[in-house]
Amino acid sequence: MRALFLIPKENPPTLEGNFSKSYKEFVAACLMKDPEERQSISVLLKHKFVNHKKKTSFLVDLLDKYRKWKNENDDEEEEDDDEE
Repeated sequence: MRALFLIPKENPPTLEGNFSKSYKEFVAACLMKDPEERQSISVLLKHKFVNHKKKTSFLVDLLDKYRKWKNENDDEEEEDDDEE
């Protein structure tokens, strides 16, 4: 409950660490508390972090690798459950 009362009073969190400037700007834009100051989803989707120049094939490949990894790990968990 304490956190619910502190959220409106405190400044929004900031992203710390070794992240790109565009990623930090994007996160900051998403975390604006005042809805009047917060950008719309259509504007956020045009942000340079989201709308980068890399081909989407990179993301598709990454998702395929994740799905393969997830399926393999799910299969291993099912085998472990069967052994118990």
